Amino acid sequence: MYFEHFLLLEIDYTFCRLLLEKDGQPTQNFHVLKSYCQYMKKEDLFLLKGPQNVIARKLRRGSAIVYNER
Repeated sequence: MYFEHFLLLEIDYTFCRLLLEKDGQPTQNFHVLKSYCQYMKKEDLFLLKGPQNVIARKLRRGSAIVYNER
């Protein structure tokens, strides 16, 4: 497993999808991250890329680029 070789796991797929759906249900990303936790030691670390829906100023919507209302 990754944590046997490295103390920090960088995850960038969290950029594309939130951890919770609008209705509060966990997404696939949430479940994957939760499963990683069973292999972690106290000193292991995650570095997560913030979701584009939250941090990006502009978003791609089809062929258009629009300003992020959030």
